[in-house]
Amino acid sequence: MSPRNPKGDQNVREHRRAGHRSRPARFAAVAATASLAVTGLPAVAAAAENSPPSRPPVSELSTGSAECAAGEDRPHVGTPPRLRAVLHDPDAAPVAGEFEIVWKDADGERQRRTLGPTTYKKSGSPFTLSAPSDIPAHTVISWRARAHDGTEWGPWSSSGGQHRCDFVHDNEAPAAPAVSSSDYPDDDAWHDGVGDYGSFVLEAADDDTVAYRYSFDGGSPRTVPVPGSGEPVTVRWVPTRSGSHWIEAQAVDRAGNTSAPARHGFRVGDGRAPVSHWKLADPAGSGEAADESGRHPAAAGGGVEFGAAGPSGTSITSAAALDGTKDAHLAPGTTAVDTTQVFSTGLWVRPRNVDRDMTAVGQDGTSGGPFTLGLDADGGADGTGPAWTFELPTGSGPLKVRGGHPAAGQWAHLAGVYDPVAGTARLYVNGRAVATEEPAAGAEATGALQIGRAHRDGEAGGHWHGELADVRAWDRIATAGELTELAERGAERTGYWPLNEAPDGTSPEYDGGQELALGGDAGVFVPECSTDTDIFCDAEQPLVGTGHLRLDGDGDHAATAAPPVATDDGFTLAARVRVAEYEPSRDMAVLSLPGEHTNALVVRYRADVHRWELSVSHADRADAGTTTVTAEPYAGDPSGQHLAVVYDASGGTVRLYVDGSLQVSAEADLPASRTWAATGGLQVGRALTDGGWGEYLHGDVDEVRAYSGTLTESRLMMLSMSMEMPDL
Repeated sequence: MSPRNPKGDQNVREHRRAGHRSRPARFAAVAATASLAVTGLPAVAAAAENSPPSRPPVSELSTGSAECAAGEDRPHVGTPPRLRAVLHDPDAAPVAGEFEIVWKDADGERQRRTLGPTTYKKSGSPFTLSAPSDIPAHTVISWRARAHDGTEWGPWSSSGGQHRCDFVHDNEAPAAPAVSSSDYPDDDAWHDGVGDYGSFVLEAADDDTVAYRYSFDGGSPRTVPVPGSGEPVTVRWVPTRSGSHWIEAQAVDRAGNTSAPARHGFRVGDGRAPVSHWKLADPAGSGEAADESGRHPAAAGGGVEFGAAGPSGTSITSAAALDGTKDAHLAPGTTAVDTTQVFSTGLWVRPRNVDRDMTAVGQDGTSGGPFTLGLDADGGADGTGPAWTFELPTGSGPLKVRGGHPAAGQWAHLAGVYDPVAGTARLYVNGRAVATEEPAAGAEATGALQIGRAHRDGEAGGHWHGELADVRAWDRIATAGELTELAERGAERTGYWPLNEAPDGTSPEYDGGQELALGGDAGVFVPECSTDTDIFCDAEQPLVGTGHLRLDGDGDHAATAAPPVATDDGFTLAARVRVAEYEPSRDMAVLSLPGEHTNALVVRYRADVHRWELSVSHADRADAGTTTVTAEPYAGDPSGQHLAVVYDASGGTVRLYVDGSLQVSAEADLPASRTWAATGGLQVGRALTDGGWGEYLHGDVDEVRAYSGTLTESRLMMLSMSMEMPDL
């Protein structure tokens, strides 16, 4: 039954008010009623002043998600599309819609289908119907639409010089593309190498391929269009590890159909050695630094002295000390890298001061200036204070990539990586990317490489004051994994408390260092029996080992007499903790290192969000600002959770690990003020608050550790396991 038409009812009421109807008019009304009954539309009486519906404009027609188009611009669809038209009536009367589709069959005979009429909707509404599921494939199909106002039909959308809407139904997948590479062929041989871009050519087998979808090693797929000429497409990719790799590619046709994947496997060898490598570990009194490649020894100026100590915790035992004068430089006298192409450089640095700009390594340029890696003292546009910097010459002027927080007298590993394929310049500090910029094309810095200075406008400057070691330059990408390995620095354990015993109210440090003194009613819990030796033992067991620290939340704590780490330098703290309640209603501190007025840092449970939190204060003042990071919600695990704090001094970041894992939210950059030296001992189970000591922990703590320096993520993952590891 057709829907009620309000405009038709109004016409009937107006006619009845006229008081009579002539015989011809009555006959015409009957004829109209009969005609509409056939089409399924409501019977109405025509009003003399009625205007027919408007012709639907092509701009308000669409085939699926594509605009109405004809000829070569017509869309190709993989499934019968939804046909959409917006229909209008100049009298604002409700309208119904009708669609017509037409095509020629294999014999050239015209086939026609009518869709509708639809129900009535208000003027200006969109009307949508699906094309029949049995429409032929690979055939041009045309369609048009018109509206009915309950009285008469409006013109078709294809009238008045407007074109029909065309589409082609293509339900066949294209053939898989061919994939090839001269850099990394599929030949079971090993090819250089990590950090070297390779080109991969994708070539379609079908003419209607419009794009390729591809991915490397099963990663996120990318899509690249086929050029209008139909030529093969070349994509580039850089391997970051040695071993077996693969690319999978699919052809995509105009209808969105995708082919079966084509797979191209290849093997990647280790990355090429640096083009130049100056260890700067030459004997005291040497006049030059040897290049490990044997090609370009670097002549040392009078302000360079070999034999200084290298960064502790590394295999680098020696360094060069530069005095900051105009003679503080080493000059190989040759160009090391092409700054318009992919290149990387890195070295260990230890500045004696951070109050002036200094260049650790760079390469002289012409009008574009040099590229440099070093220290920027002026605070930059954001006024954040001294920072490490990787400066590049570009067509629009020098570009500085800034990050991290240099500190006088502290070693850091710096690296700069320029990748014109990806369009990025990236600065690494201690193996972690701290800043990235997207420069314009690099300008040529075709002059000689300089160690400890750079030339600008023909004048040497930025002479380094401090120590330098292990200078490397690559003509490829130095990957993040490689730089992390180069920057790895062994941390020294300064405290390990297994908390298996507490004779006389103190728990000994494993190596005989300062003890943890227990306060309040705190005690070390030791079970009456052990499941390791008694299979019938059903007593509560320690978190790790043979005992753990038990705190009642009412004044219980443990503390060392002095801080086990220097909080103004890199350090790591760790402990395993179990909160007594599943969802505690108040904040509780696990570890803290106090000063006179506040905590240099505190690791706590935050009750309002049920998360672990690390808070670092910027000064020893009660009103000092803080940097706060949060990690995973407290899990309520009966075996507890392992927490670790890592402060990277030169990188200027603090990180909070939970069970060996770092979440995105659990890392933060510290301001230029960095951290300050805590004066109080390590507190377990409490922290300084506005009213004195507070935030007492109700729960258990075990395996408390302290290190000077930063532990690697692999070592933190090992520590997070529920077992005693006295050798770590």
